[in-house]
Amino acid sequence: MNVTAESLTGFVSGIFQAAGCNEADARDMAECLVQTNLWGIDSHGVLRTPEYLKRFQSGAMNRQPEIRSLKAGSGLEVLDADNGAGYVAGRAAMTGMVREGARGETSIVIFGALARRVLLASGRSPSW
Repeated sequence: MNVTAESLTGFVSGIFQAAGCNEADARDMAECLVQTNLWGIDSHGVLRTPEYLKRFQSGAMNRQPEIRSLKAGSGLEVLDADNGAGYVAGRAAMTGMVREGARGETSIVIFGALARRVLLASGRSPSW
């Protein structure tokens, strides 16, 4: 059976939405997991979906995080990701970095699964 990346993304996104995540966060997490599979890193792809669900159900990971800035200035921003999924926190961090870059500030973001976020910063999206 062949499954397209887009249909798998929709399926996984639906699972996360059913677990209580908002549509944008669910879609982003699903896209990141599927893209990781497409890069050949299956151990960190959609295989992780049940673990995310366990973390949501146990409260270890927040389904609806309210990410907020604790400190910002001079190319530094410290975020409180409210125990949200790393992909969601990463999107918020990279979005802030791009905003700072547009103002001529130098910014550095450090977090996992950076490759997708580098594409975001460059204005590109991964191709399926």
